[in-house]
Amino acid sequence: MRLHEKALEELRTYRAWEQRLRLQMDLLERRAEEAIAVESRELEELEREGVLEFDESDPSINLSPGTWGAFADLPLDYWEPLDSSLVVSGSGGNAPVSGG
Repeated sequence: MRLHEKALEELRTYRAWEQRLRLQMDLLERRAEEAIAVESRELEELEREGVLEFDESDPSINLSPGTWGAFADLPLDYWEPLDSSLVVSGSGGNAPVSGG
């Protein structure tokens, strides 16, 4: 009977621990939702005020020469949308369909 009581006590302890974790996770989720809502409202307000206009001279939006170099060897059709009729779904990849 002693072993049974010890197991019940451990179960209660783990359930209490789980409940505390759930409460903490709920609190974190609410805080994240509130932070996102505040950020969204601030962005909307800045957009209304016209502060968030695109500025081409802003160095933070310019790509470095190394980044542009990574694009240099791409084929011209790289940015074209993928023709889904040429792809077999469920093949584990983008295997072209053979026509015959």
